[in-house]
Amino acid sequence: MIIKKEFKCESIHFDLSNPTYKPDKFTNYMIHAIKIKKGETIIDVGTGSGAIAIYASKKGAKKIIGTDIFSSFEKCFLDNCKLNNVKNCKFIATSLLDNVKEKTDVVIANLPQTPFNKKIDLSKYGGYDGTLNICKVIEQSSKLLKTNGRLYINGASLSNPYKIIQCFEKNNFKFKLISKHKDYFTKKRTENWKKGLFNHFKNLKQKGIGKFYKDRKKFYYYFYIYEAIKK
Repeated sequence: MIIKKEFKCESIHFDLSNPTYKPDKFTNYMIHAIKIKKGETIIDVGTGSGAIAIYASKKGAKKIIGTDIFSSFEKCFLDNCKLNNVKNCKFIATSLLDNVKEKTDVVIANLPQTPFNKKIDLSKYGGYDGTLNICKVIEQSSKLLKTNGRLYINGASLSNPYKIIQCFEKNNFKFKLISKHKDYFTKKRTENWKKGLFNHFKNLKQKGIGKFYKDRKKFYYYFYIYEAIKK
């Protein structure tokens, strides 16, 4: 099954017959926030379907590496590149940036960050406070980015934003928040997905680690996107 999605006036086709992450609202948020300059080299961390990598190619990136911990996603990534006539994308099966050695102009990371007190689905798990993957990519990017290179990375009010800021500062980044979106959830839906998850959110909030809010009868948190410049 082939579908078409529009991202900032760029039409991208996806083959849904292959198992992978499907492009969702968070993919859309990231694409609308990032800036790609012609001739840049890009690393798309946790690429999944390749949506961000393909978009970067269409905007003039010279070379794109997509990484994903699930090696089974490679076929989908390459099929989607072919479907969109994109020829300058490469896939590396690895956790985050572990096996990437090339210096780059831009790192883009739309990462799993659900906080929980024990391991859950790797496509969603972000460690106890949600920052496990985020802080690791910030550290890895500081070694791979060229001077003045850019890191675009997600965060959330649920996922210890104070620690994320500390990670930027520790790894010699100048950073700013460039995108903020309200996302609603319910206790029932959260508990149906993983028993004890809502209580973990509450515990983090009580400890001052993560925040969520209530609007009338609905709970919500904020989804953040940061731009960080390597000094």
